[in-house]
Amino acid sequence: MLKEYIHRFRNALVRASELESYRLHNLGRWNELNSFPFGSCDIANNFLAEYLKEKGYDPKVIWCKNELEVYSAVKSHVWLEIDDTFIDLTVSQFPEYINDRIHICKKNSPTMLMEIYKHCRELGRHNYQEREIQINSATECGRKLYEEIKKMADTM
Repeated sequence: MLKEYIHRFRNALVRASELESYRLHNLGRWNELNSFPFGSCDIANNFLAEYLKEKGYDPKVIWCKNELEVYSAVKSHVWLEIDDTFIDLTVSQFPEYINDRIHICKKNSPTMLMEIYKHCRELGRHNYQEREIQINSATECGRKLYEEIKKMADTM
């Protein structure tokens, strides 16, 4: 069921950004979703984490500030970890590294996320954090936007 929830939620994000912008553009945090998946890793993966938490899962939000030259296009990135599995809804913004629409892989798989994760953890807190789920940003409430996307995901 986990993969189905993930795919439903990503499809809802696509629908929101591509087809529902006329009614969602005034909601808090919309500017972060406007160019989904580009520059949307924080909002997309935090919203997914909240959705999966409500479905009974225990997601960790991972943030890394990348300094690996081999992945130089990835300055910083956010994705999820659930039971030693990495989940990334916005990895398609980096087609030079991964061609997946949704990236789901074991934490120890030899992938871009694992390499960045391992390197950032070694560098410490300035490059790696496990964060609490953040529906709101420092300046905007994202709850209404999240609820709209959640409704779309639940009706797919």
